[in-house]
Amino acid sequence: EETGGWRFSVDRAGKPLDGTYDLYAHAFVLFALCHYAQATGDERARGLALSTLSFIDRHFRAGAGFHEALDENLSPKPAMRRHESHMHLLEACLFCAKVWDDPAFESMADEIVHLFFTYFYDADKNALSEYFTDDLNPMAKDGHIVQEPGHYGEWIWLLKKHAAHKDDPKRYDDVCAKMLTWANAAGWDVE
Repeated sequence: EETGGWRFSVDRAGKPLDGTYDLYAHAFVLFALCHYAQATGDERARGLALSTLSFIDRHFRAGAGFHEALDENLSPKPAMRRHESHMHLLEACLFCAKVWDDPAFESMADEIVHLFFTYFYDADKNALSEYFTDDLNPMAKDGHIVQEPGHYGEWIWLLKKHAAHKDDPKRYDDVCAKMLTWANAAGWDVE
């Protein structure tokens, strides 16, 4: 209540066990609130979702995109940046925009799609990097996957949902076809 954000975990009494504010988790809070509203008709969920989105916009914002996590003082925690937390925020915003038809969620979805094409995805190389520097330049992380075929599939699905939401279903077809070709080639275990 004191910040408007959501703690990563709390005990039974509601006291923080982990004071982290996590972007990935906040995306799933938006999902939960939207599903709750659909299941119950409780309009308070929409207000909580909008205040959560506002919290993300005010506190997680980095130079480009959003920080992965904040500490209990709302300062960015040092962490390698990823497209994945942004991807799930896009997914949640598209769902909220569909259910509530609210321009705030649509605007955030548009911004994340812009980040995808500007930073996360290199169209010339058909490369969707997993890890990024603070200024969102792709980086390899020793011992970790640099490109993940499943994430290609998730982005394809979300780009198609975004295009449909914009009443332009073919908007991203060329990019999605390239991504799908790579994901199908790299994502199958043939043994």
